[in-house]
Amino acid sequence: MASTTTDIDYKNNYFEYPELTRIHGLPTTTSLIELRDEIRANAQSVITMLGGGKWGHMGLVCSPTIYATMDASTPYIHPVNPGPFQVQGINLGPAEVTEQKAAWDEKTRLYREVNGVERNLKQQIVSAMDRKYLRALQTPGTKKINKTIPQILSYLFDCYGTISPKDLSDMKKVVTDYDLDPGEPVDTLFGEVDDLNTMCEIAQEKMSDEQLISMAFAILQRTGKYKNKLTKWVKKLPANKTWENFKTYIRSAQKNLRDQGDLTVATAMSNNDIINVVTQSINNAIMKTQEDEDKENYSPIEAMNAAMAKEKSDMEKQLNTLKEQIAQMAKFQQMPPQPSYYQPQSGQQWPSNMQNMQFGTMQQQRPWNNNNNNNNNNSNNRRNNKGRYCWTHGACNHWGRTCQAKANGHQDDASFKNTKNGNTNGVRT
Repeated sequence: MASTTTDIDYKNNYFEYPELTRIHGLPTTTSLIELRDEIRANAQSVITMLGGGKWGHMGLVCSPTIYATMDASTPYIHPVNPGPFQVQGINLGPAEVTEQKAAWDEKTRLYREVNGVERNLKQQIVSAMDRKYLRALQTPGTKKINKTIPQILSYLFDCYGTISPKDLSDMKKVVTDYDLDPGEPVDTLFGEVDDLNTMCEIAQEKMSDEQLISMAFAILQRTGKYKNKLTKWVKKLPANKTWENFKTYIRSAQKNLRDQGDLTVATAMSNNDIINVVTQSINNAIMKTQEDEDKENYSPIEAMNAAMAKEKSDMEKQLNTLKEQIAQMAKFQQMPPQPSYYQPQSGQQWPSNMQNMQFGTMQQQRPWNNNNNNNNNNSNNRRNNKGRYCWTHGACNHWGRTCQAKANGHQDDASFKNTKNGNTNGVRT
């Protein structure tokens, strides 16, 4: 005779959390998520072959839709009461009756097991909070809750754990912008993504495995450490590209990188990155200067000189930082060709103002220098020293508004384009 399961204490003999974390007072989104996760862990701790056998009795606490997203190929179906035993058929032999009885015993055992686990889980929920928050779920006259666990949780989240569209949007942005330290366990990232997915699930916008993977993929790619591994992942068969498989794959990848010592030292900024940073800084400075001064008549060098003079303090701090990084990389790498923000023409030499930046090997002789360097250098110096316009002094080394010796009638806003009848000494016409 099959053993009965009606008196099994699942709470104390099987559940991972015999006592749920108590919710004091009004339930909140955070406290309800914690309760739900502990309930799920308890349901999963009782082994069964229902629903494919991988997730225990998780099907008792998840809706069929959610359960189907958990890499569960077989639906979890709540067994029905088989009722009293009755022999099916006539003229059956003892062996056939015994076989039918054994099948009935197993159906009865499974039915009682599912109901026993479900009953213990419901009791835990009721004990975890003030009963007044569950009053709407009680049957009038008995105070018994006949709702399923997914229905109970859905009610609680609808009443006390609502997430606004703005809240969800803000959460998505926080995770999307997440800056992962390559040395930190990748599960810190996976936890952030899973938490976001939990919020999306509460808001009835549960993310697909493809969306979860894409989000984590982009964050891992920004670290610069997983390029080869991510490339290999892309080539995997679609059927194998599940969120759980991705987490397992990246955990293994991080372990390999750690064993090889590739995660012990942060990657220094590459030479190209350094050039791009400097270029962007100079471009930003030029743009800021152009807001104040009309630069249409200025050459790129004149505009650059003006901008760099105005932003000198900030640029010096940034350049000092970059120099330290370059010094660390000098013995491993060669500097790339001249930066894109200045392309010398035939017969020109590297401008003196750029030489003052002293970018390590950037001071080496450039192949485009020739015998006309000295003449061009003198010409450039003359232009550099007179790259600004002053109404009183004409082309000179200061702006009109900063002039320290203004003549009568001086116009601060005069420029090369519109001298306003000011001094034209050195002004090109």
